Amino acid sequence: MLKTLGKLSLFIAATVLTAVITAVITAVIMGQPLTGLGKLKGLQEAVARSTVPTWVFALVVAFAAFASYYAAKHRPIRKPMGKIHFIPDGYNTGWAKQHDLEMSISIGGAFTYDGPDGVTILKAFLAGTAPSNFDVALIVPGEPYLTSPYPDLILPDGDPVRVVLNLRLKPNVGMPGRPLRREMFFRDKFNRDFSIGEVEFPYRGA
Repeated sequence: MLKTLGKLSLFIAATVLTAVITAVITAVIMGQPLTGLGKLKGLQEAVARSTVPTWVFALVVAFAAFASYYAAKHRPIRKPMGKIHFIPDGYNTGWAKQHDLEMSISIGGAFTYDGPDGVTILKAFLAGTAPSNFDVALIVPGEPYLTSPYPDLILPDGDPVRVVLNLRLKPNVGMPGRPLRREMFFRDKFNRDFSIGEVEFPYRGA
C-alpha cells in the first residue's frame, strides 16, 4: 500500500509540474501574463483560446516531461568499479619482440580484486597498445602450470588468484634488449578498464 501511494504521489507531482511547465510555455506563445498560474487559471484560458499548433506543442511538451520523468526514475544503475591489485612473482613476467609491429608479454603473480561481486577480465593491454585476448595458466605450488578451464580471468572479491597471462600486443612499444616498464590495463565484460599500475617486463629476447 505504501509503495502504491508513493508511486501515486510521484505521478501527481509530475502531473502538476508538467501542467505548470505547459502553462508557462503556452502563455508565452499566446502572449498572456503569468499571473494566473497559481491556480493554473492561465492554462485553462490559454487552452480555451489556443489554436491547433499550440495544442500540438503543448502535448509534445507534456509528453517530453513525462518521458524525462520516466527515464530519470528507470535509468540503469552503473555497476560500481573496484580495484585490481597485482603482486608479481618475479620470474613469470617478461616481454619479447615478435616482429617490428608485434610483441609478446607474459605477466605472472597474484591478482586480487577489491570490489563488489568479483570481476571477469576479457582482455588486457599495455598503454599505447590495442586490447588483446590472452591465455591463462594457473600457478599451483609444487605443480606444473595448468591451463585454466576458462578463457577469461575470473577474480572473486578479496580472494587472490595466482596465474600467468600470455598475450600478444600490437604495436611493439618496447626496445629490444631493454626492460619495458609501462602501465597495464585489464578490460572486463562490461567494457570497463582497470589499471594495475606500471609493470616492469624484463626482456627475454626475440
